[in-house]
Amino acid sequence: MRDYFSIGEVSKMTGFTINALRHYDKIGLCKPILVNTDTNYRYYHANQLFYFDIIRFAKKIGMPLEDLKRIFDTTEMKSFKDFLNEMKSQMEDQIEELKNHMIDIDNIQDQISTAEILTDTQGLYQREIGERDVVTSPILPVSINNRFVKQMEQLELKIQEAELTTTFESGTIYKLQEELIPITLYKGVILNFDTDINVITRIPAGTYLCINYKESNRQEALDTLLNGIQELQLKNPLIIDTTLLDDIFSLEDRSHELQVFVGDLI
Repeated sequence: MRDYFSIGEVSKMTGFTINALRHYDKIGLCKPILVNTDTNYRYYHANQLFYFDIIRFAKKIGMPLEDLKRIFDTTEMKSFKDFLNEMKSQMEDQIEELKNHMIDIDNIQDQISTAEILTDTQGLYQREIGERDVVTSPILPVSINNRFVKQMEQLELKIQEAELTTTFESGTIYKLQEELIPITLYKGVILNFDTDINVITRIPAGTYLCINYKESNRQEALDTLLNGIQELQLKNPLIIDTTLLDDIFSLEDRSHELQVFVGDLI
């Protein structure tokens, strides 16, 4: 077996371009071990090929080459083993992050599937909805400039500060007096084990009287819902207007569902 390889050969064996190998040489990350003084050709030792495997792994997990260079410069196995543990820890963090992203995708898919079923339902219907944890932002007075933007900023800030994952459900919570009065905007979230529950509002599980609508027929749907509330003789009902994800590309006539809490199913 040969002990030394030219930069071109190393490029072919490792998959790194010649320019990349020259860059690693320039910054002192992995320098050719032998230089022919007559031709100025540079050669790597066969055992150096392993370094490029480590460089590749470090790049995959986003570790700065400067950090890797410090490890290589120590030439101490303890430092290298510590480095491997650090790489493993970063990979575990990335795995957890990917799992969270998969949860996000599952939430979106569930919302789309539910919305597609609901929008095929005409008139009033009742359905069971599970308990929902939401973050809310109070409806600001009409007199405040850019009130909707400020409300949304408050909402997003709460979610970011609490480091919460959203469920992609959002809408408005109302109270019914002589007319329907908006109280808060909300976004659904998934709690962490250390979430400050003071930032959370819990929408109860149970049976909800519902009707879906588009902006073009909102008043008609609302009138139908109010008649249903009157028939059931609900007092001070919790009313939720949630956006449905049956067609996220329909910007002007997005689907919604009005939900009125009827009570526990038990």
